[in-house]
Amino acid sequence: MAQSVESEESVFADFLRNAAVECASHISAPTVSMKLTPDNSHPIIRQIFSEVLLARNVTIVGNQEAANATISLDVRGMNASAVSLDKSSYLRKVSMRFGAVVEEQANGRIVFSKEFTPVRIDTIAGTLQYVEKDFTLPEKSSWLENIVAPILVTATALVVVVLFFTVRGS
Repeated sequence: MAQSVESEESVFADFLRNAAVECASHISAPTVSMKLTPDNSHPIIRQIFSEVLLARNVTIVGNQEAANATISLDVRGMNASAVSLDKSSYLRKVSMRFGAVVEEQANGRIVFSKEFTPVRIDTIAGTLQYVEKDFTLPEKSSWLENIVAPILVTATALVVVVLFFTVRGS
């Protein structure tokens, strides 16, 4: 029977779910705002924390002034690395490093603060797909994808239209 391999995103989700439950246990406020550093961190972070808070009937608000508490998450690393063991398996290490702070808005008191550094190492049957991946920030598209590709598509369409009418008119 084939072995089901848990994706790196699933491993990160497990890490985050455990941290979110621990953070949520320190929140007694009905509304919370979430502050994520860096702002464009992997979307799974906000998703998992939101799921856990909503399951505990805590409302998440976008305006920090309207919230009774704030959860600040400082993501310092989301990495996966792998090394080949032999021709049919490899060793994978998935790790995260982030800090979480829960602060009451009314008095500015910090009720919870912790540095999370979960790690999972497993052996996976199959061939090595990568050596190292950084999931901390979403993948950036290159200037080629942003500028050259649309220009190339537009120019090609124009050439096809001009040739169509030129050939048809003669």
